[in-house]
Amino acid sequence: SSGEIALWNLKTGDNLWRLSSGQRRITALAIEPSAGRLLASASSHGEVLFWDLEQPFIKEPIAALAAHVHAITCIAFSGDGGLFLTASSDKTLRVWSVHGAAKATSAPVSLNATEQAHATAVHGPESTARTQVQTPAALSAATSGLSAASSDGHDGGVGAAGVGDTRGADMSAMLRLRALHRLVGHEEVVTSAAFMPVGPAAQDRSSSSAGGVLLASSSLDGSVRLWNLATGEPLLPVLRPMGRSGSIACVAWAPDCQHVAGGCDDGSVRVWSLKEIN
Repeated sequence: SSGEIALWNLKTGDNLWRLSSGQRRITALAIEPSAGRLLASASSHGEVLFWDLEQPFIKEPIAALAAHVHAITCIAFSGDGGLFLTASSDKTLRVWSVHGAAKATSAPVSLNATEQAHATAVHGPESTARTQVQTPAALSAATSGLSAASSDGHDGGVGAAGVGDTRGADMSAMLRLRALHRLVGHEEVVTSAAFMPVGPAAQDRSSSSAGGVLLASSSLDGSVRLWNLATGEPLLPVLRPMGRSGSIACVAWAPDCQHVAGGCDDGSVRVWSLKEIN
């Protein structure tokens, strides 16, 4: 059956709209946080659809991307909206640069991938996105937080953001994604991933001797891995809870960018300091 997406106002609890995505099973959702306008929905078939939340009647996605061959387990935007990640049951993650989600450009829509074997636009090389877009207006009066959730019993991550100042621009003429890294190292399904938060703490780390803004990921293999986004290389050692061998279901950063937490399948949470990382 078609997966349904619902958008909620977190201040009032009101349901703003529902739509049928056409995806057989929605596995993850994310809202681009800098402008709050772009919604991404991922499927069990490795496809990501992108939706313009300011379209008055959302019927079609503005773009589609085949990111993985197998099911996508997690998607996320970086805090500034410049990066997008996909994690999969194929044991890999992919990181993409995002252009045009926060401000209008005149560039045509293009979902380019440097590794065509791992990422091709679902509409083929000559037509990379659906571009039937109407002038946005309907959500301009929405206030504060928004939350997207999938229904029909499908699990979906929740994203939150406010409506930005990009009203009136054609999102289909703005959005461009480019493949940056394919991250390989986990031995089982990747269950979760998170970008290091943006802000002064992340800037301090970028200018430190350790350097680099990081991505954290967790897996059914019982590990948390950290990745340098500048190079796509993993940091060592691999983080594993001492005295246990179960899977790790989720991962999250502390606001200070110096600690990362993993939620274990036994209900416990393990916190690591970046001082433990070489």
